[in-house]
Amino acid sequence: MIENAVEKYKNKERSPHVITDAGDYLLCPICANEYMAHETIEVFDHHEGNKQETHITISEGKMSSDHDLSGNPSGKRNGLKISFKCENCKRSSVLKIAQQEGLTYMAFEV
Repeated sequence: MIENAVEKYKNKERSPHVITDAGDYLLCPICANEYMAHETIEVFDHHEGNKQETHITISEGKMSSDHDLSGNPSGKRNGLKISFKCENCKRSSVLKIAQQEGLTYMAFEV
């Protein structure tokens, strides 16, 4: 994900799934509808050199935590994953937010 985001950044490409003219909201990466419901949220707390790293998952009103960072969208820093379900096409997608070398990258996984 990071390599693809770096190329887009270098080429000054913008995500077609973020609207800023009429307001700041996300569009479904599948059907471009603006109505998406949050589902699962994952937080990855990772700093190089730290012995204590944390993964927190919040879903359906329940929270769990562990130290498994295998799903972290960032290999070296903190990361976030927010799962969405589109109210139009009913498909699921995941917004991944990763940090690397002081930059923050966002990309949808379908």
